[in-house]
Amino acid sequence: MTNKEIIDLYGLTKLGVHNTVTKKCLCGQEMDINEKKCPNCQTALPKSKLMNINKNAALSKRFAITDDGKNASLTYYHMMSKGFELYETKALVFSLNRETLDVRISSTHIFKSLKENEHIELFLNTFEPGFATFIKNCLKEQSHGYAVTNITSLNESQIKSFLNVFLHYRALIPYLFGYKILYFGEKLDLKKYFPETDFCSKESVAELGIVCKLLHTWDMKNERYIETMIELEEMATENQKKVLITILEQMFELTRRNTGWRNRVSYDDIINAFSILYNKEISLEDFIRIYQNSRENFFFQIYEYRNAYKKLNKSRIDWSQIEKIDRKEIGSILAQKSMKEDLKMKTDEISTFYKKLEKAPWDVLKSLAG
Repeated sequence: MTNKEIIDLYGLTKLGVHNTVTKKCLCGQEMDINEKKCPNCQTALPKSKLMNINKNAALSKRFAITDDGKNASLTYYHMMSKGFELYETKALVFSLNRETLDVRISSTHIFKSLKENEHIELFLNTFEPGFATFIKNCLKEQSHGYAVTNITSLNESQIKSFLNVFLHYRALIPYLFGYKILYFGEKLDLKKYFPETDFCSKESVAELGIVCKLLHTWDMKNERYIETMIELEEMATENQKKVLITILEQMFELTRRNTGWRNRVSYDDIINAFSILYNKEISLEDFIRIYQNSRENFFFQIYEYRNAYKKLNKSRIDWSQIEKIDRKEIGSILAQKSMKEDLKMKTDEISTFYKKLEKAPWDVLKSLAG
């Protein structure tokens, strides 16, 4: 391309280029920097209308989107110069493939430098309406300090995770945690479990019954938990299903409620609590019974209780012997775990200590005081 064609392509109103001693008109005529007009075409050439080619950085930048229905690309161009000749180079190519879900970022360094760039979001929403908004909403669900908060901080695999869910499982989006999609969405494959289901249709997804609701509590990295959900749909009574749905509704209410840091329920608490059920460590009957006997904000510490018990006793819990999860149960098991790990006490020593504590608490407290 000629200098004029490149300048027009970038939408600039420049009339030529210059360095410290020479200027060049778009007609191709070179002249001294002090010349007021081009001796060839008589165009006035004030310095403000010329591009300074002494710069080491790009003279100008532009974005271009292409989409052939299968593959879409966002190309980020830089205008450069070699002497008085202008040319452009590709600084970044960001491409998405609808069929293979292939994602390519030619330069992660430049991609990250485009933080909150409007052209990135425009490209994603042009590729699939609402795609950029979907990604941003998922990223907002992260709570830890090192969370990925910008689209341009994502790598190819993470963008592919969002792409897989948005293109193939769109109707499931309300039932999946966004921060789980970020890490595990690429491997999501439910067609082998539900071959007749259209996961982009709300009506088709609704036919999954309670499985659809239980996806709210699914740790996506454990695909086999889907098998347990299917069993619950097939084997649980209607009353048991209603109770499970009630638990779901109440637990999400707890995540929104400000109950103080001690009793706050997080999404991870919910997922971890149900993972015990999906992993078949506890029966549905015991799960429901313990929930009904427990205060709801303590019940969702059941996973923490289970972990402490296993470290303390080196065995699984017989949940049929557990009446409820409350402040006393949680406090006791965590204290015993601390005595074993921090004070290096043996299991029988801890048991003896608690027996003494029950019989003569003041004597035990006096002995601890000194």
